[in-house]
Order: sequence, then C-alpha cells, then structure tokens
Amino acid sequence: MSTSDTEIASLALTRIGQARILDIAGESENAVLCNMLYPKARDEVLRSHKWRCAIERQSLARLSAAPAGAEYDYQFQLPTDPYCLRVLGMPDNPTAAYEIEGDRLLTNETACLIKYLKRITTPSKLDSLLSDAIVLKLALKLSFKIVPDLKVRKDIEDEYKDVIIEARRVNMIEVEVSEQDNTDWVDAGR
Repeated sequence: MSTSDTEIASLALTRIGQARILDIAGESENAVLCNMLYPKARDEVLRSHKWRCAIERQSLARLSAAPAGAEYDYQFQLPTDPYCLRVLGMPDNPTAAYEIEGDRLLTNETACLIKYLKRITTPSKLDSLLSDAIVLKLALKLSFKIVPDLKVRKDIEDEYKDVIIEARRVNMIEVEVSEQDNTDWVDAGR
C-alpha cells in the first residue's frame, strides 16, 4: 500500500520506465507532470466504483434559496470535507427523487442525508488494490506524455483492467450480509 502521493507518483513513473521522483511538488519535468495528473487519476478511479474505503454519509445543509426554475423545492450543499465525488443515494429515503446540479443536490425532501463517495487525499487510507489501480491509472496518463511506445500503454491498460477487476472482487467480498438476508438463506436451505 502506498503511503504518500510521491510514492504513488514514483511507482507510476517506474512502471513506464522512468526514474523515481523525490517529491511530487518538485520542479523536475516528471514531478510537475505527476503533480498535475495525479489528482485527476485518483478521482477517476475513486468515482469508478462504490469502493468501501471511500463511502461516507453526511447530512446536508439546506440552502435558503429554492432552486430557480427547477422542478424541486429544496437545494442542499454537497459536502466539501470530505469532498463529494459521487452521490450514491439517500439511505433514509432510497426512493426519493433528486438531481445533482454543480455542487448542489436538488430534491423535494425537507432534510437530506446522503451516502457518497469521498475524495481520499491520504494514500495510506486507500485499500492496497485501489492504490495499485491509481498507480496504474497515473502511469497510463503519464505514458501519453512521456512514452511514445504504444505497447507500453497497452500493457499498462491491460494491467489496470486486471487490477480493477480484482479490486472490485475483493471490495464485493467485504459487503456485510444483513440479518434478514442471512435468515432467508438459512430458511431456504431447510
């Protein structure tokens, strides 16, 4: 598991045959590229699936003004700490209709608790397979800027797909079965 942004960037660089960097905020050409591309690569991977380590729940603050011209009566500010990458739903009211517009959630509900995918900015809080996927996503992005070899890109892309499949498989194994689901299964086996 990677413990810093610099380590993730260095692993991505070595994956495309480049030298490691000492600091992602450094002034070398590769450090500048990593610093520019890393946040986008990280957020793309985090948004791509319901990763258990990135799920957060938060009650939203209702904004005083109603959304102008919208079919909804209320608007709520999406979380910024931790930053909301993707809303997964409203667990207290799963059938409630809502729409995301910019940094706001619009709904007819008077109160709003959401389940969402958060931005993880501390690499040590990432699942190790998810960290590997981010390394490979960054390596792929870097390869377009640094490496002219199409085979290298294809190999990284294939490896990324394999790691994502494995990460999703492991992520699904960690889903807890509810008591009701467990009881139904036991009863069905009698």
